[in-house]
Amino acid sequence: MLGRHDEALDALEAMSLADRQLDGWNGWVWQFLRDYDPTLDAIRDDPRFQAAFAEVEVEMAKQLEHVRKMEQNGEVVTIEELQAMQE
Repeated sequence: MLGRHDEALDALEAMSLADRQLDGWNGWVWQFLRDYDPTLDAIRDDPRFQAAFAEVEVEMAKQLEHVRKMEQNGEVVTIEELQAMQE
């Protein structure tokens, strides 16, 4: 918003790396930032912005694969099983 695009992109890249290294990864926060946060409108088309979010997407895909394996192994209930329990 202040026109300091390189600083904003540096901060975004640092946040992306830090978040991906945490156990409490918040993919939904990144989806909001990527798609809706108006404070990022000025840098949303920048290749660095897109690269940072491409890395986030890779991490989210890995996590989804991990959850699917846990479902197959019976370690967690599936969404369908959870819905059936609520009926």
